[in-house]
This record gives sequence, structure tokens and C-alpha cells, in this order.
Amino acid sequence: MTWNTNMSKAPRGATETKEITHWKSGKPFTKDITIKRPILLSVSGEVIQSYWSDLRNTWCGISDDETPDAWMLWPEPYDAAKASS
Repeated sequence: MTWNTNMSKAPRGATETKEITHWKSGKPFTKDITIKRPILLSVSGEVIQSYWSDLRNTWCGISDDETPDAWMLWPEPYDAAKASS
């Protein structure tokens, strides 16, 4: 994967509602989960996984006045079964 410097194309953390079983009570409940959380390269060279905050109108983990230099999606896990076919 390569870094993309067009920050306007970075996914803004779309959410998906999933049904989850509570670990203690065993009861199911629904929760909105952020999907497609990109990896960001900050201007200081730090690499972090982040998501867009509509509330703050900025990327989480990045200073409000900072725009990351680049982004990429989290890589898909390696699947040995698919690779050998």
C-alpha cells in the first residue's frame, strides 16, 4: 500500500450498526461502530490510526490546527488460503 497525499479523499469514518453480545450479561445490544479508520501520517512524522470527528471537525489524535500529510487504509489481513489458490 502507498500513502495518499489527497486528504480530501480519506474516508471520514463511516459507521455501521452491529449487534454485539455483552461480555458479562450475555445480552445482545446494538452499537454504532466506526469502520474504515485510516492510518494517518502527521506533519511531525507520527503514524496513527484515526477517524474523523464531526463534533471537533478534525481527525482524532491530531491537533485541531493540523492537517495530516498523508493517509492509507488499514491493510487487509493476509489470507494464506487465498494466496495459495
